[in-house]
Amino acid sequence: MPPPPPPQVPQAPPAAAVQPVPPVVSALATPPTEDASAIPRAGPPTLAGDDRELRGPRLFVLSIRISDYQKPDYQLGLAAKDSRDFLASVQRQKGRYYSSVATRSLTNGQASKASILESLQWLSSSVGPEDVGMLFIAGHGINAPDGQYFLPYEGNHERLAATAVPEQAIRTTLGQMRGRALFFVDTCYAGNALGNFRTASRELARLANNLAASENGVVVFASSSGRQLSEENDAWGNGAFTKAVIEGLDGGADLSRSGRITYKGLDYFVSEAVSKLTGGRQTPVTISPIGIPDFAIARVASI
Repeated sequence: MPPPPPPQVPQAPPAAAVQPVPPVVSALATPPTEDASAIPRAGPPTLAGDDRELRGPRLFVLSIRISDYQKPDYQLGLAAKDSRDFLASVQRQKGRYYSSVATRSLTNGQASKASILESLQWLSSSVGPEDVGMLFIAGHGINAPDGQYFLPYEGNHERLAATAVPEQAIRTTLGQMRGRALFFVDTCYAGNALGNFRTASRELARLANNLAASENGVVVFASSSGRQLSEENDAWGNGAFTKAVIEGLDGGADLSRSGRITYKGLDYFVSEAVSKLTGGRQTPVTISPIGIPDFAIARVASI
């Protein structure tokens, strides 16, 4: 007989395939194949179609222009139009050099003494340490034994203390600004308007020098020097001084073709432009504090 077959040993089922476990990678870890220092960082936002930064200081502007006074003898010509055109010029700097531009305009009957004093407070309190504040006034200014005054709409040169804005209010506003401060003053002195007020003077040097003192740090652009008149002509479209300031801010004062306009560049441009426009009869003066370096106040639009 053939021998019986050997007993069958049950076979163990085949072992289940072991799936590899993926390594745990921290979400905070930097991939080892990349150099973290080479990862580009997001830059500041830019204007569409332009490479200029939107970030920048804020600009606050107060424009006080009076051409139609309550007293008919004080009438001027183009001050109100000058205000509109100047504000349009600084508004063009929004998104170009300044992150925002806030303006306030007082013209003619809006420019009462109370409104002017309230708006000066607005300007002083709005400007932060990194911002720029501009005050532009045009109208009649008067020197008196007790100080200098700017005539508001209802002003009367025979009652200055009661009806006019004293220089102290202007000096306090600009001197207390926490950022850069620029003062454009285009005051007109028409002899007939002053009547018999013999102590009136066209000299603005004292106010300009006080504001430009190192403790105040204000850059002052005055429309004329000494006893010169601030000229205006319908054919120019603006007073000579305002016309030059607008043209300078719009690009004329970019003397180095760097795309930036500094206050010193604007000073030179305005002085040359006004002198040429008036045949040398009007000479603007800019006074800046000792030790204050030149700084940019506008940018030229890209071409």
